[in-house]
Amino acid sequence: MEVKEKLAHAVNRFLGPIRDRRARYTAQPRLIEEIPHNGICRRRQESDETMDLVREAMRLEARPSPTGHSALPPDLIYC
Repeated sequence: MEVKEKLAHAVNRFLGPIRDRRARYTAQPRLIEEIPHNGICRRRQESDETMDLVREAMRLEARPSPTGHSALPPDLIYC
């Protein structure tokens, strides 16, 4: 029985922080929605900045010109 008690204590020590985080997120359901949304926004901003650097390095216009004509090659996929 002593071994089982030690194992139970070790498992509870390991799972304690996980249970605490789960309880915190369960108490704040909006936080669960905000975490991926914030991550997506951050990644989108980073990817936009990266693509601006890529276009600059390739000497492409970052956006279409005011005349509506783009200097981008016609076969280039532009997002």
